[in-house]
Amino acid sequence: MSDVFDSSESVTRPSKKQKPSPPNDYECPILMELMSDPVICADGFSYERSAIEKWLRQHGTSPTTNEPLTNKKLLPNKTLKAAITAWKDNLKG
Repeated sequence: MSDVFDSSESVTRPSKKQKPSPPNDYECPILMELMSDPVICADGFSYERSAIEKWLRQHGTSPTTNEPLTNKKLLPNKTLKAAITAWKDNLKG
């Protein structure tokens, strides 16, 4: 094994223009996008409000587990929303 750097090897470094990917828990499992209005569903998972509302109009199951839901109530996930806001603020510098 050689410790010498071969200049033909490519080195990938994030450019200043590239945005870091958000943590997976900050992305809606339906949209696969950063949530702005996260809510908790009866399955215990968090979703973007508009995406889960649309899902629930057509389904009675969890989009994550496909198990039947005990109810269709949605609760704001204030803790997750605060964490996402803090993460976004941290990116601004």
